[in-house]
Amino acid sequence: MEVANKQTIRYPEVILSASYLRLLLKSAFIGIAGHIVLKKRKAGNRIPVLCYHRVLPELIDDESCPIWSILPEQFESQVRFFTEEGFNTLSLGEYDRIAKGLDPIMERSVLITFDDGFVDNYAIVWEIARKYHIKINLFICPSYIGMMHPILVGQDGYVAANSAPQKRSEEAVRHHITKFPQLWRPLTWQELREMQESGVQIGLHSYSHRNLALLKPEEIVADIGTGLAIMERELGQRPKYFALPYGWYDHYTSEIISILQSFSLELIFAAHLGRARLPSTQPVVPRILISHQDDMAIFQQKLFGAYDYWEQTRRMKYVITRFLRKSK
Repeated sequence: MEVANKQTIRYPEVILSASYLRLLLKSAFIGIAGHIVLKKRKAGNRIPVLCYHRVLPELIDDESCPIWSILPEQFESQVRFFTEEGFNTLSLGEYDRIAKGLDPIMERSVLITFDDGFVDNYAIVWEIARKYHIKINLFICPSYIGMMHPILVGQDGYVAANSAPQKRSEEAVRHHITKFPQLWRPLTWQELREMQESGVQIGLHSYSHRNLALLKPEEIVADIGTGLAIMERELGQRPKYFALPYGWYDHYTSEIISILQSFSLELIFAAHLGRARLPSTQPVVPRILISHQDDMAIFQQKLFGAYDYWEQTRRMKYVITRFLRKSK
């Protein structure tokens, strides 16, 4: 008996990588959470702390672009949103009092912070802040304040632009520095004093922006002590607030936090997403990173809390991964 040949039907195979699945899950999670929070548009007992870095007149189309830079028109549209929506912008001290339960939480409050201390904070950011009568706060690294040549942020501290490795990936950055050299130097102490006198509050971002997790305890003590002493000498007061360089979970430990607290630094700001519940006894404050990739919809989702619970899943993943590494 002859058996008929059966035709094999092959369906196209779809192979989903782990990274693609993570992206898909994140998009779905943020999309649902974003829809909910934008509908409610209420802060509750959480105050968003926004972490900005640079505001530059032209983006750098390169992988080496400082991804946490935004355009002036982006920043102004975000600031305009605050004013139109009735947000109360806070100083570091005002946020501290609310966090400690000394002052009530005002509906729709926000803390705006800038890290690193580049001159665009003075030339562009401060101009927009004064135009809309909002408060901004800076975290600076004293070792580079006053330098008149361009600097870059490396993997473990700052380097002078003219001494940075000559890599092909840095060409776009160097082109931007050539085009806007006046925006790539650090702030001066005189510029900082002028801003401070007008109400801008200034905290420490370490002495030289080194990754504290790579330093020995005595090196951390020397770095923080030096930075605080210089700021007290130049600005007339000793900062009470600190922003961790790089700021991710890998960049600090409980021991590092204890060292920072020994200098009477009352709040320590990180750089992972989410908004803390207030009042809070936790010294580490999460901040919401803002980048040029954030359109107004994403910006509002971050502001109203769409990323709060996503950050909890990231934290859990980090803890589990770290535990598994240690157990091997």
